[in-house]
Amino acid sequence: MQVGENTTSYQPSWEWVHAQGFDLLCFDVDGTITPSNTSATLATGVKDFFSHLRAGTRIALVTNQGGVGLRHWMESGHFGKPDKLPDETKVQARLSKVRDELLEIAPSLPIRVFVAFRYQSKADPSSGKAANWGPCPSGTESDERWSKEWRKPNPGMLQAAMEWAGASRLGTLMVGDMQSDKDAAEAAGVIFRWAPEFFVKGIDLPQIVDVGTIVDEPSDLPP
Repeated sequence: MQVGENTTSYQPSWEWVHAQGFDLLCFDVDGTITPSNTSATLATGVKDFFSHLRAGTRIALVTNQGGVGLRHWMESGHFGKPDKLPDETKVQARLSKVRDELLEIAPSLPIRVFVAFRYQSKADPSSGKAANWGPCPSGTESDERWSKEWRKPNPGMLQAAMEWAGASRLGTLMVGDMQSDKDAAEAAGVIFRWAPEFFVKGIDLPQIVDVGTIVDEPSDLPP
């Protein structure tokens, strides 16, 4: 009787992506493509991954930038220190720079940025405090970037990206570092992988490795 043990090997993420035949790759930005929410520098492993992608692979950057919404709330409500938070212009400039960094590596890739500005406070189950939505600026009621549906963990940005790319749920991958990224992927019905492991380690491929033969009966012994 052959026996084995479980081991794990890792396949480069770009190889796995090609093998799966995804039509659309969606990425969170802060903590996934970049190391922080103030940086336009690419995180470890991102440059190598994008340099291996096939021409024409559609890329969507789907990012919550609720600091913009919180700043508006503070300004309109006259509280806090709104100047400590980025405005829409500053965020758009940073995201454009991130997109340009990726296009410099892979100029043949269609890359589109989807951003959610609406702010939602965190709930506190221990105290019974519910999450509250901040207001949106006057005149932006029909702007999807300020809609509740676009803010992850809601699936709005992913669904908009899929419509843009003409991609099915099975043909779409979402990569992120937050639970809200995973929840958004599940709500949209698409495959999810965690960052930074996706870029640094690759995709884990469990395998059964033969480690020998167990002899149950004397008759099992070789002659």
